[in-house]
Amino acid sequence: MERYKWYQIGLPTSHAEFLSLLKNGGTGDHNQGEFKFRSEEDEHSHFVFLLKSTISRIVMDSYGNTSTELIPSYSLCEIALFESKENSWLRIVNGPRSARDLLNRMEALVGFGFSVEPVTFLQKNRLPKLPKGSEHKLISLRALKPIPAENALARIEAASKDGIDLLSFSLLSDSPYSLEQLTFEVAYAGIRGQISVTNNGVIKIGGQLAPLLLDTVESDIISAIK
Repeated sequence: MERYKWYQIGLPTSHAEFLSLLKNGGTGDHNQGEFKFRSEEDEHSHFVFLLKSTISRIVMDSYGNTSTELIPSYSLCEIALFESKENSWLRIVNGPRSARDLLNRMEALVGFGFSVEPVTFLQKNRLPKLPKGSEHKLISLRALKPIPAENALARIEAASKDGIDLLSFSLLSDSPYSLEQLTFEVAYAGIRGQISVTNNGVIKIGGQLAPLLLDTVESDIISAIK
């Protein structure tokens, strides 16, 4: 499954000028990371963000003497930038655990006035929309539930191939809880896919239905902005 995360971007300049900065000015300081332009597709500008770092290892010579050797290491992730409703958007594909280096590099290029707002889910049980006319069932969940009498917090994980009814699920029905992850199996016109939604905004999508699921989720994110 591919991992996706979205951010709404605030810019002191136009979206077109922002793309130009990434294409022409994003290859300066390799230690801060660089952007490699890939393609334009469906009004999305695709880049690869490349970050150079070093890792160290202990080596031993034939006499038994040890020394530290630094080895160049590279990490990369794919991103897509697009504009809708006069807003700029960033989609990160299979990104690292933290997007700090990527966002810091963008801010260094753009300058004062750059801002980002991550898209999140599951707060107040907010879920992304699924394709209209599709069939879906909840096949796994992860949640946190307080146990006041024990001054403790329970982590609940459940899975069912037959589907889980979140409203009547007995382990969550008698007290407040917070959702961490929900995974749905989705079927549309005989084609199947899976989508997993997390409370930190990461969405995992897989299966033959993945392109339609991705397009539906992204459209829903944009339409939620007034």
